Amino acid sequence: MIYVEVYVAPGCKYCPKAVEIVEEAVGELRSQGYMVDIKVKNVYENWESFSRYGKDAVPLIAVDGRLVAVGIPPLLKRKIVKTVKQIR
Repeated sequence: MIYVEVYVAPGCKYCPKAVEIVEEAVGELRSQGYMVDIKVKNVYENWESFSRYGKDAVPLIAVDGRLVAVGIPPLLKRKIVKTVKQIR
């Protein structure tokens, strides 16, 4: 199983959109037979795992421990799909 982690914070106005994009990417990957799941993590409750990425902003998206994006860059969905396919 490949996990896409989305680190979010209460009050973050960009975080819900990031989660939505990740859900779309994961849905696409699942339809192609990839075993992938989402873990949405509150940064304050998961500080230790969040801090290993060396960033201080949310949303932060990682695929199996590989940093994919901070914020919502253009083509985020494509970056997630590409990263998952490289792992498999």
